[in-house]
This record gives sequence, C-alpha cells and structure tokens, in this order.
Amino acid sequence: VRGIISLEVGEITVLGVPGVQRGGSKNVALDQLENLARSARPLAAIGVEAISALKRIGRQPDYVYGAREAVIDAASSGLSPLLVCVDEEVPMLIKRLGQAGIRYRLLNLRVS
Repeated sequence: VRGIISLEVGEITVLGVPGVQRGGSKNVALDQLENLARSARPLAAIGVEAISALKRIGRQPDYVYGAREAVIDAASSGLSPLLVCVDEEVPMLIKRLGQAGIRYRLLNLRVS
C-alpha cells in the first residue's frame, strides 16, 4: 500500500444531563436530545442518567462501557460522535479530550 490517507479529526458533541440529585433524566430537554441524537453515529453514554434519558427517547447507545475512549477513537478516525454524559463526569471528560487534542462542543440539556 502506498501513500497516506489523510483523515480530518472529527468533533465530539457532549450533551450534559443532570445527575440524580438534580432530577436525573426527568430534567432533560428530551425534544432537544431527540433532535440531536436522531441520526448520531456513533452514540455513546456515560452515567445511568444519560442511558435513562436515551431510553426515554427510544435510543440505545452504541457505547456504554469505555465510552470516553470510544468517542476519542471515533473522532480520531474522522467521525463526529455524540456523547450524552451525566454532568458530574463532564470536567474529567473535557480534561481527557484536551489531552487527546480532540475538539468538542458542550451543550447542557438540563431543563430549568
């Protein structure tokens, strides 16, 4: 095989959902989640509240175990994954994305 295939690094969309102490999946903007997750591939979840919110809109995540590293690998391969994450885990996630040099956008899905 000759040459190098250049891949553009994708961007991860991180959707923060409230932890159980702040209402969990009951306080998630489900319509916004549904719009964003409709055609997302791959779709990952970190935290029980994130999985529950996805179930409420009829979606199953592609990754639950090792989701943080899975979306980093996906973005490194040129994909733009969607990660639903309980808000307590977001700071650690953002730190890891910075270490990996991955671009991201962070949206808060908490309903006031």
